[in-house]
Amino acid sequence: MAYLGHEVERTRHLTLISGYTIAFALYMYLYRQLNDCRAGLVLAIICRMAMLGSLPLLSEDVYRFLWDGNLVLLSENPYTSTPEQLHESFRHLPIVAELYPHLNSPTYYSVYPPFSQVFFIIAVWLGNSLQAQIEWLRLILILGECATFYLLLLLCRQYTIPNKRILLYALNPLIILEISANFHFEGLVLLTVLAAIYQLKRQAVAEASGLMAVAAGLKLLPIILLPQQFFSLSAKQKLNFTSIFILSALLIFSPLLLTGFSGGFTESLGLYFQKFEMNGSIYLLLRTVGFWLAGFNIIAYLGVFLALAVFLSIMIYSYKYRSNQNFPLHAMWITTIFLLGSTTVHPWYIVPIIGYSIFSAYRYAILWSFLILLTYLQYTPDGFVELTWVMAVEYGLLGFFFLSNSIHRHLAKLRKNH
Repeated sequence: MAYLGHEVERTRHLTLISGYTIAFALYMYLYRQLNDCRAGLVLAIICRMAMLGSLPLLSEDVYRFLWDGNLVLLSENPYTSTPEQLHESFRHLPIVAELYPHLNSPTYYSVYPPFSQVFFIIAVWLGNSLQAQIEWLRLILILGECATFYLLLLLCRQYTIPNKRILLYALNPLIILEISANFHFEGLVLLTVLAAIYQLKRQAVAEASGLMAVAAGLKLLPIILLPQQFFSLSAKQKLNFTSIFILSALLIFSPLLLTGFSGGFTESLGLYFQKFEMNGSIYLLLRTVGFWLAGFNIIAYLGVFLALAVFLSIMIYSYKYRSNQNFPLHAMWITTIFLLGSTTVHPWYIVPIIGYSIFSAYRYAILWSFLILLTYLQYTPDGFVELTWVMAVEYGLLGFFFLSNSIHRHLAKLRKNH
């Protein structure tokens, strides 16, 4: 894992895929062999600490995180000015000169919510150089991972499942690479949602609602989990949950509300859903049909159509299973529905699904965490080149595994009943 995190860029396809395959095979072997959860968690922390000193080789997102943090300390607003607009004004600053060449979307406003920005600012404030800022941000994420392990232990007791299942998340190579080596915040999102679920299971509705607002303040995705949680509550709890969430969200998102929420942030977010496309599943099929029928890429229309379809699917699912208290299981299915309807699915997007899946009997997320690394084959020294066969292999194998696993479970249930 240390070699992959320190040495292997995403354009070194053979080395990346072969090295990851070896790491994944070792992960599966260790999960089967380790009976002591504590030993596995110690190993998981060591694997994360082994990433110290490395630079991100699979994603440039960390440079945008630190750009935003530096801007705030320079009294600039990342939601109202793009890097391209500010570059000339601050190019004399060494940190700006270092960061700007690494930015992958310099013409876009920041799409990272305010609570994420807090961590960007802390890392920048603590670090007096680019490498130091990177290391401080890494330490924040690793500490978050340790807190996630602890919460998973608490939830395993709540849901009476074996502690060993935590290792499915803790030792997963994708989790280690995408969070500790490439600085994605899905680990902190998972931590906060799990904390909310823990409180919800204890009937601490106000605490759960506030934590869900914090999760949305890190990444907007957890908002999709709110309907199922809301429908599961009594009338009095619904009022409490809704009011606390709205008040907490208003507080957390106040920097956006006070500085033009309807401006750059929403503009860039809208473009993301209607312009960006990478590793979509249902979207790819519909886009292909669109090419046949219309003769051009219909992403502008598909983005809106899929968003509405996903919204309706999530609402129907949430209402149907409103009486079921297995919140991690519902979070897994709802997030899966969302990603299957998305135009863009980066490898780190499935991090929360892997965490939620340990509370279910389904293991498609584990297979997905292996297959999704194939998407890096689309990155070349000359830029991103879409390879349809990569997505066909990824989703084809994933679909076959899910279908066969579901049939096996159904047959086993029938045999048990008879």
